[in-house]
Amino acid sequence: MDLVLRTNTLLAAKDGPAKATPDHAMAYKRLRLLAILTTVVHAASCVAMFVGVVLKMQGDGPQFGIARIGRVASCWGGFQEDSQSFLKDIAYRSITNELSTSHGLDRHVTIAVLLVVFYFLSAVFQALFLASSDHRSSIMCNRPQWFRYSEYALSAGCMVVAIFISFGMLDSYLHFTVFILTSVCMLIGLAADFARDLSLTAATGDALQQRSLRGLALALHYLAWVPIISVWVVLWNVVIDMANGQDVCRHFHSNELPVWVWFVLICEMLLFVSFGAVQAMQFSRQFDVDIIRCTTRKTLFLDPNPSYDAAAVGIETEAAFLVLSVAAKSILGWVVYSQVLVFL
Repeated sequence: MDLVLRTNTLLAAKDGPAKATPDHAMAYKRLRLLAILTTVVHAASCVAMFVGVVLKMQGDGPQFGIARIGRVASCWGGFQEDSQSFLKDIAYRSITNELSTSHGLDRHVTIAVLLVVFYFLSAVFQALFLASSDHRSSIMCNRPQWFRYSEYALSAGCMVVAIFISFGMLDSYLHFTVFILTSVCMLIGLAADFARDLSLTAATGDALQQRSLRGLALALHYLAWVPIISVWVVLWNVVIDMANGQDVCRHFHSNELPVWVWFVLICEMLLFVSFGAVQAMQFSRQFDVDIIRCTTRKTLFLDPNPSYDAAAVGIETEAAFLVLSVAAKSILGWVVYSQVLVFL
C-alpha cells in the first residue's frame, strides 16, 4: 500500500495541476479570490492604522522625525519594594533595561507602528506569493509554503511584541526574546512542512525512510509548540501577578484586574495557536498522526492515508490559513489597536 500511494503521489507531483480535476480547478479559482481578498483586507488595515495613529499624534502628542524613535521605555521589573525571594528579586528588579528608561516612543505609538508593520508584511508576502509563477502548482501539489512561514516568522513576532506592550511589559530585552522565540516557532514549522513533503518525494520504494521522514515532520511540529508556549507562559505569569496585586509595571496601579482583560488574553491566545492546529490538520490528511485512534482503526502510527489527494489537501490547507489570516489577524490586530485609539 505504501508503495502504491508513493507511486501515485509522485505521478501527481510530476504532472502537477495538469492532472487536476474540474472540481480542483474551480476550487483553486475560489482560493485565488480569497487570497486577493486577504491581501486587500491586510493592506486596508495597514493604511487605516497608519492614518489613525498619525491623526491621533497631531497637536501636543509625540511626533515622528524629532529623535523620539528610540527603544521602548522599560518598566517590566524593578518596582517591587520588598522581594519575597531571590527569584522574585531576579524577576522584578534585575531583569530590566535601564538604558531605555528615559527616551523612546510612547507605548501606544509603538503598538501602532508594530501593527502597521504586521499588516504591511502580511499584505506584501501574500501579494508576492499570488504573483509568483509557481503559486498554482505549489498549492495543487501541496508543497511546502516557505512564503507563508517566512512571513509568519516576521509578522507574528511583531504581533506578540505588540500584545506584550498592550499588557504593560515594556522591556526591550523581553521584546527581543519573545520575538525570537516566536520566529523560531514559525521556522521550525517550515522545517516540519519540508520534512512532510520529503516523505512523499524522496526515497522511492523505501517505506522505512518515508516513515522516518513522516515521524520527523510530526516531531518538528510538536517541537515548534515549545517556544510559542514559553512566550504565552511568560505573559500569563505576569498577568496573574498583576491580578494578585503585584505592581509589575508602573502603568497598572489597580490591584484588581478587570474581567475583560482575562477574556482578551484567552481569545488572543486561542486565535494565535489556531494556526498550528491547521498544520496538524494538514499532516493528519496525509498520514495517521493519532496513536490512540490507530488501535481502533487497526492501522499503524504514521501510516500514509490511502485516500490522500494532494490537490484537495493543498487547497483546503491554504484556504484554512487564508480564512485565519483574515479573521484571526484582523481580530487580533484591531483588539490590540483599540487601546491606541482610546489612550493615545
